[in-house]
Amino acid sequence: MMWKNLLLMKFQNGFRILNNKKPDDKFFVIDDVELKIGDVYKIGPNGYFELIGNSEDMVKNLMATSNDVG
Repeated sequence: MMWKNLLLMKFQNGFRILNNKKPDDKFFVIDDVELKIGDVYKIGPNGYFELIGNSEDMVKNLMATSNDVG
């Protein structure tokens, strides 16, 4: 599904998807978004999505680190 009239507000380490017609609508929900598999976001205290990282990359890095230790 293609969404129209969306506003993507970008900030350091994250973004927020808003309705372009009503950017103050705090209850706007979007169901179809293309994200990279394993992307991990958290919702900050201001309601913005904040990218934490990618879980698949985190696991690979952890495995590489644990192999280096042993």
